[in-house]
Amino acid sequence: MPRRSVINLFIALALFAAGTIPLALAADCAKTSTGLVPLTDLGTDSYKGRQGGLYPGGSNKRPSAHTGAGISLIEDRVRPRKADGTVDTNKGKLVFLSVGMSNAEAEFQYFINVADADDEKSPRVVVVNGAQAGQEASEAAVEGRKYWDVVDARLAAAGVTGRQVGAIWLKQADGSPGNKPFAEHVDT
Repeated sequence: MPRRSVINLFIALALFAAGTIPLALAADCAKTSTGLVPLTDLGTDSYKGRQGGLYPGGSNKRPSAHTGAGISLIEDRVRPRKADGTVDTNKGKLVFLSVGMSNAEAEFQYFINVADADDEKSPRVVVVNGAQAGQEASEAAVEGRKYWDVVDARLAAAGVTGRQVGAIWLKQADGSPGNKPFAEHVDT
């Protein structure tokens, strides 16, 4: 069996074992669709009581008021800062920090490699990977947990402090949703 077919079969069996695809699809690796509609393509339709789209009304277009509020926050708050958090537009640093679990850690590390290789990135922008393998949302949600000690250590290793963080990239999940109903899992 060709290597690609073996890999596809392994993926299909793993997904079937996890209960995420029906046996009929696991048995035929040539299938390319589950027949389900992506949440972003649902429009005003719903899936298990949740409306599709990224924004209210089933839309994937960001509301202009949302954009305006975001820009206002950036203009007022995202500034280079000294280690103590006071604004310093001359020598301060602006930290872009990731928060999340293992997937986020791996993805953001790739982003850091690309960002740090970009000649146009300001040397005052410091990108720090605070995401950590095995640390799901419930760990990061509580102040004082080991998760935040690791984040502080990574900031210190980069020569910056938490008071210099101006933006966060967040990708988080509940690592053990169990048999919760879909809507409850989404809310968690």
